[in-house]
Amino acid sequence: MKFFEPLNILKPWTFNNRLHDKFIVVDDTYLLLGGRNIGDKYFLESYSGQFVEDRDVLILNTNSDNLEESVLGEFIDYFDHLWSHDYTVERHTTISKYRQMRADERQQELSEILKKSRGEHPTPFNNHFDWESLTLPTNKVSLISNPVVRLNKPPAILAEIVALAEQAQESLLFQSPYIITDRHTVSYLQEEWSADLYLLTNSTYSSPNFFAIAG
Repeated sequence: MKFFEPLNILKPWTFNNRLHDKFIVVDDTYLLLGGRNIGDKYFLESYSGQFVEDRDVLILNTNSDNLEESVLGEFIDYFDHLWSHDYTVERHTTISKYRQMRADERQQELSEILKKSRGEHPTPFNNHFDWESLTLPTNKVSLISNPVVRLNKPPAILAEIVALAEQAQESLLFQSPYIITDRHTVSYLQEEWSADLYLLTNSTYSSPNFFAIAG
């Protein structure tokens, strides 16, 4: 296990340099990505607080022998880049007996929940889904990311979005967990476009993260 930019009080300029990417690549065939974190409020019915409704996207590579033609190859290269980056640190730590005991108890609780779910809802645990029949074909899926640097980052993603917006002829749909704009971006979006622009994002109905939604 490695940690990206672990907290270092001697380097305050790194405090806000967070890694927020979330994706899983399975057998060079499946790519699952989205905004969902790991926590009870994202998954468990027994969670008593306010749920967070995040979008997950499944991308299926129908030719796992040729990763060069699939976005999965781009994600694998991106992961390798993050894994070997200077900001990524491998840590070997020991935990206290109390924390180990709490972890063991929690593991047992989750095992019981899993066992109960398998008995009451067997369908989601069916390992024989025909995922190809449940997905839609695409002409192209691309990975776009900003440079992995500290402090101000060159807006590579924004530049790509602007290029797509100016080339679009019919419609362009943006979907993001949070859309935070300044007055220049708002002014830019209010210009006349040859295509219809649609922005889809969260609100307080789907996420309790008010401060992120407020920008």
